Amino acid sequence: MLDGVTLEHGEAVGALHAQLPPNAARAGAGELAAPRLVELCFQTAGIVDLAERSVLGLPARIDALRLFRTGAAGPLYAAVRRRQADDGFDARVVDGEGAVLLELSGYRTVALGERRVLARSEPAGEGVPA
Repeated sequence: MLDGVTLEHGEAVGALHAQLPPNAARAGAGELAAPRLVELCFQTAGIVDLAERSVLGLPARIDALRLFRTGAAGPLYAAVRRRQADDGFDARVVDGEGAVLLELSGYRTVALGERRVLARSEPAGEGVPA
């Protein structure tokens, strides 16, 4: 889905591949949260983690997601910048004319392979043995 990424001046710009199959079994089905635009931000931030730290980061948390509009035609780009305060990412998706479609703030990743061991006092979750 990611067609390419440019890393420049502390910002990564990822391009959405133009030829993607339908997002759902029924082409043109309505969307509430534009999952491909969010995934474009995730993948672009992942390239930043790989380039800067040699780490494959998987989604862990998002503080806020603002969706302005969906269904934009033409090229779409995710501009992603690492936050200095908490090491997360802020991102925005824009169309070829610079109109903002989506903003994502406080995105954080967890490195693939990191494991968190639950203490016995923490609930393990439904169906997970303690």
